[in-house]
Formats: sequence, C-alpha cells, structure tokens
Amino acid sequence: MPVLTRSSLEASPLADLHELASELELDGYRRLRKADLVDRILEVHGAGEDDAEPVEPVEEKPARARRP
Repeated sequence: MPVLTRSSLEASPLADLHELASELELDGYRRLRKADLVDRILEVHGAGEDDAEPVEPVEEKPARARRP
C-alpha cells in the first residue's frame, strides 16, 4: 500500500483529492483550493510533510475519451 505524502497529494488530480476528502468526511472540501485541500487532508489524517502514515489509496479511474 503506497504512503500518501504531501508531494503525492499535490501531484494527484483534484477529482482524486475530492474523493479522498469525501471518504474522510471533510466538510466544505469542494470550496477549497487544491493546496488548501491538501493541507486539510493532511491535518485531518494526522500526517506530516513527507513522513505520513499510510492512507487507503484512491482507486484511479480510467480517463474518459474526449470528443473531437
């Protein structure tokens, strides 16, 4: 199981962060900017900078094809 750190959260798409925030039952997460959302996830989860505790990874969904 991969460990989620600040750097891995910052590299994640916003949709994945929203899904994780929903699982953590964060209030108002959709109104937060990405950097603030990363801070809030780490704060609620109790993880530090890059020495974070393991978090259940968000299952990645395949990207939808764009219409021409």
